[in-house]
Amino acid sequence: MDVQYVFQGVELFGYANLEQLKAGEYDEAKDFLALTGEGDFFVLREGTFAILAPQDAHMPGMAVSGPQPVKKFVVKVRLTSK
Repeated sequence: MDVQYVFQGVELFGYANLEQLKAGEYDEAKDFLALTGEGDFFVLREGTFAILAPQDAHMPGMAVSGPQPVKKFVVKVRLTSK
């Protein structure tokens, strides 16, 4: 899981369930999977966070009303099953 907390600034954040998208190739070095399809967008403002499960495709870091610096913390949480 990813927890993304915006410490400073504001960003537009894209989201969709992986089942709604078509996947390209995964780049392990960048932890990036190219996807195509339709999703939703929301704004993450300073002091807010998003929690994303493994099935939650996300596209952070887009400008809301123009480029601006954004500082945020991203924590990856390993999920294990017993």
